[in-house]
Amino acid sequence: MSESGKTTHRVLARRFAAVAAGIAATLACASTPPPSGPSYPEQLSRWEGGSEADLVITWGMPQETHVLADGGRIIEYRNSGADGSSCTTRFTLDRSGTIVRWWYAGVSCSTPKAD
Repeated sequence: MSESGKTTHRVLARRFAAVAAGIAATLACASTPPPSGPSYPEQLSRWEGGSEADLVITWGMPQETHVLADGGRIIEYRNSGADGSSCTTRFTLDRSGTIVRWWYAGVSCSTPKAD
């Protein structure tokens, strides 16, 4: 190969490397940013002291309701992600319908989106 051919290959190789580096940098910047705002437990804790009626208006009808011996209830919401993940969230209500505690189990848990 002639000297000019080698030079052309080096120039092309450098351009290719520069373009590849630029694409990689662009993709890195375009990746999904970390979630902002309150965490799921922080969002749930805001419901403590709230009413069952307000929760149902926001979250919809629960999938399960369990009546407790003291007259209170546990209402349960379940959701599944497209990736097969699942989340179960439960709220304990006193006999007047006030949310007194909550807990959840699973991954990819999120509160319902407002319409």
